[in-house]
Amino acid sequence: MMKTHMMRGIAALLLIVCFVGETSLSAYAVDNTDTIQPYYVGASGAGCSLSIQSGKATCKGYVYLYSGYTSSLTLNLQKYSNGAWKTQKTWTGSGKMIKKPYYVSSGYKYRATFNVKVYNSSGTLVDNITKISATKP
Repeated sequence: MMKTHMMRGIAALLLIVCFVGETSLSAYAVDNTDTIQPYYVGASGAGCSLSIQSGKATCKGYVYLYSGYTSSLTLNLQKYSNGAWKTQKTWTGSGKMIKKPYYVSSGYKYRATFNVKVYNSSGTLVDNITKISATKP
């Protein structure tokens, strides 16, 4: 009788340990399949890039618009000087992309900024997206 009672106690204890162990392991599981992505209205994505070769900077801004949406684009080339970013050149347009060259001075850091205003078919502003390129020496 004592042996049966002890066996039941051990079985119950093993079930508790298995349950608690499984629960604690799942609490520490890492799911790397989810990536945080920005949510845009009227666009599936946007980007901005800057390349500099032999003093010629090429600035590019692009947006992937869904059908039925339009955009207003502003692309800026900025120079870092005296502790602040200062706009050197601004281009505007509409559509899905602006790509422009501009000659720059050596010895400074540069970046491009890109602003996209997205409008629905009624002409109402539905999103305002800003992207900044990597800094280039």
